[in-house]
Amino acid sequence: MKKHHTYQNFLWLLTVVLVIIGTITITITSVASERANVANLKQEVEELASIYTQLNEQAQELEREIQETVEMGEQLEKKIAYLTFDDGPGESTDAILDILNEHEVKATFFVAGYMVEQYPNQMRRMIQNGHKIASHTYSHQYEYIYASLENFQADFQRANDIIRTYTGKDITIFRHPGGSSTTVGSPGVVNQTRHWLTEIGVNYTDWNVDSMDASGHHVPPQIIIDETLAQAELQPNYAVILLHDATAKPTTVQALPQIIEGLHEQGYVFEAMPDGIDFPQHMLPQ
Repeated sequence: MKKHHTYQNFLWLLTVVLVIIGTITITITSVASERANVANLKQEVEELASIYTQLNEQAQELEREIQETVEMGEQLEKKIAYLTFDDGPGESTDAILDILNEHEVKATFFVAGYMVEQYPNQMRRMIQNGHKIASHTYSHQYEYIYASLENFQADFQRANDIIRTYTGKDITIFRHPGGSSTTVGSPGVVNQTRHWLTEIGVNYTDWNVDSMDASGHHVPPQIIIDETLAQAELQPNYAVILLHDATAKPTTVQALPQIIEGLHEQGYVFEAMPDGIDFPQHMLPQ
């Protein structure tokens, strides 16, 4: 009888142990399952975060494209005058900067490197006043720069080095002495320079309004005014106006206030030339 009772106790104890083991097994299985679920959830969260990042980047890129499109549309809707000054800095530069400042106008200066060396204070003032600095070669010597592509490249780099000293940036906009359709030197070399500038990502530009201030020495101010305003009036969207701030161009200074006022009356607003826009490029003679 006692043995039977002991056996029953043993069975009861065994049952309890089995139940406990079963419970522990179920708990372990449940925990493992939950951990697996947590791991899966974590992976899904990481995947969703990656998708969100990609979508956010795409949205930002789309927003940039929309903004650029809007800005381009605004550019097309308004008439913009780009006053550009070649060959300086020189003795006329300070007076021109005074006039631009008085009229709250930004311009673009196509500087010659050797002149920057002679007039460093004027160069600094251009930059301080927020004007665009572009390149017009270092030497401005037609016979040298258009003798070969190698000469042009060496001269271009020398100008770039000087400009970078003042601006901290490489050249982005360039104007050929005489324009990109100049007949001085070999037409083949000039064409090579155009292709080379495009390859290195530099925009070269000419003009669609010639003030005629370089047509002779001391051109009368009224001729400069009349030529500029007459040509600008024919332009549908923008006018890239060729002027000079070289030492030998004092009448350009005299004409500039009336040019600015006349362009305002024609509905123009004034801006410095931005990067990344294709401006007038003259055709090479065939």
